[in-house]
Amino acid sequence: MRGLAAALLLLPWMLLLLHAAAVGNGSCARSCGALTVQYPFGFSPGCEIPLGCDQANGTAWLGGARELGLLVSNVTARALFLALRPNCSRRLNASLEALFTKTYAPGRQNALVVSSCRPASLAADISNCSVHPSAYFDNSSQCGRGAADSIHCVVPTQPTSDDNIRVPDRFLNRTEMQTLAAECTGLVAAVSYDWDAPAPALLLSTMELEWWMLGPCRCSRQANCTRVTTPDARQEAFRCECRVGFEGDGFAEGAGCRKDAGNGSCARSCGGLTVQYPFGFSPGCEIPLGCDDQANGTAWVGGARELGLLVHNVTARAVVLSLPQDCSRRLNASIQALFSKSYAPGSQNALVVSACSPA
Repeated sequence: MRGLAAALLLLPWMLLLLHAAAVGNGSCARSCGALTVQYPFGFSPGCEIPLGCDQANGTAWLGGARELGLLVSNVTARALFLALRPNCSRRLNASLEALFTKTYAPGRQNALVVSSCRPASLAADISNCSVHPSAYFDNSSQCGRGAADSIHCVVPTQPTSDDNIRVPDRFLNRTEMQTLAAECTGLVAAVSYDWDAPAPALLLSTMELEWWMLGPCRCSRQANCTRVTTPDARQEAFRCECRVGFEGDGFAEGAGCRKDAGNGSCARSCGGLTVQYPFGFSPGCEIPLGCDDQANGTAWVGGARELGLLVHNVTARAVVLSLPQDCSRRLNASIQALFSKSYAPGSQNALVVSACSPA
């Protein structure tokens, strides 16, 4: 077996870190199981953006009902990542109420897998799925034998350069989604597309939501303020992010920014991806990652950008890679990059390989 065509890998990284105590609202719990978030998020009613948490098993979720299964897998400096396990009993209308709020909304890079659609309602943006519906069924999906016939995919059109001027087009249109909910009652799963990758890349059973805080900029002196135009363009909103050499949530009302606990010469940002100690994008970092352009670049693991082992995210326990389909990617070279002294792929990953010997 010589080729590694495509996969989504989770690389647990082996380094024990002591997390700083939560700052901001002292009554806000910032941890749920293995997931730790920063201001303004938290897992108790006193938090600025509250998330749900089952402390018994460490499961975090979005919305008022755990039963919806909108599970929170990670929170970054600009996005919420949800894991939507296939579920034919998840109500689309109730899910939309949880996904669209005054502080976050799903972006247009998300495709929806819906069910129980009226036959006469299949508009241009509702089509049969390229992946057979049976792929979404397992023992926990609550999908009956005849469910495949009622499952369809809703794929928003990719914004053109002209559409990018209209900032609300970055988000799924809530009115259109509510109209869809009147025609299709179930939300089975979701797929998040990476349109900026060198080749098409997607994350199965994943939804990405952009988040913000309302009001004028209220950031730490050592942070940059990003003004956000929300789906309701009349709202003033922002996010904060610490500058190079500092770490923290960046908010004046949160923990603010403090000197980087590691090497102050380590660049922690690559395009829209920001990581924390011990990761970084320059030779002086404790766990260095590759970056081809600090301003709007692509991050990767391994010594060769050409392998296409692209870094999608880094959490408190894992490096999440996006591997666009590539039949020229060498399996042996990829293995050299994936197994290091500080990270390795977990057993939950499946590999798609090519050019295998007949014997």
